[in-house]
Amino acid sequence: MANSPYWNKLICASTLLATFIIVGCVRQTSNDNVFNLSTPDLTRTADPKMAQTLQADVQITAAALVTLVPVPTPTGAPLPSFDVANNGGTPIAEHTGDCPVPDGFLLNTRAGFCIAAPTSWTPLNVDGGLAASLGTTPGQALSLRPDWADTSDVCHLLIYIAPEASAQDHLNTRYAEFATRSDISQLSPVQISSLADMLLPGFYWGITSGATGAIYADILGPNRLVHISFGGTDCSVDQLNPILETLRFQ
Repeated sequence: MANSPYWNKLICASTLLATFIIVGCVRQTSNDNVFNLSTPDLTRTADPKMAQTLQADVQITAAALVTLVPVPTPTGAPLPSFDVANNGGTPIAEHTGDCPVPDGFLLNTRAGFCIAAPTSWTPLNVDGGLAASLGTTPGQALSLRPDWADTSDVCHLLIYIAPEASAQDHLNTRYAEFATRSDISQLSPVQISSLADMLLPGFYWGITSGATGAIYADILGPNRLVHISFGGTDCSVDQLNPILETLRFQ
């Protein structure tokens, strides 16, 4: 009976069915593995770790796009020059402590720094949207307008602290913005120079309307950058030096 044709056919059919089931299971497992290793949807994710990674990638990409290499100024006019060997002053990070307040001056305090200016000068609001556009936060920025200036176009001084790690990148980006302007008339190289009693990197600029100014930046500590700039149609560094000499950082 065990060797009858009926049982032989039944055993063969059972063996064949078992083979199909095993092959099917193996293929299903293989497909599951391939699915699990597939690239996730990078446009949306509920995984906090993945979301942080994507956000970091976006920030790094954005930073790379705005980090521009300085380009030659599009003007044939002579450029201001700095004699680096004769520059004097101390690194800006060493300007710490209490701000001196000369007679007739008023102390202005912000988070991380202070500076004294004549009581007739006007402190301007740099909080809110303007602070955000500068890459800083409210309370860490100050703009001063001298008493001889009716508007900031005549003269203004701007100081702020931002969470940036490279003064070179900060200055290169702003240098490139000036170098590509059609109304630029003078543009110095980015290099170390003296500002009041401080020594830090920066550059001077001038445009055909007659306005001139300068931008400086340096690192105060890890991921902590200070920006100092001024400009206008009547805004020379000699006029601002007595105020900048009172600048101190905490």
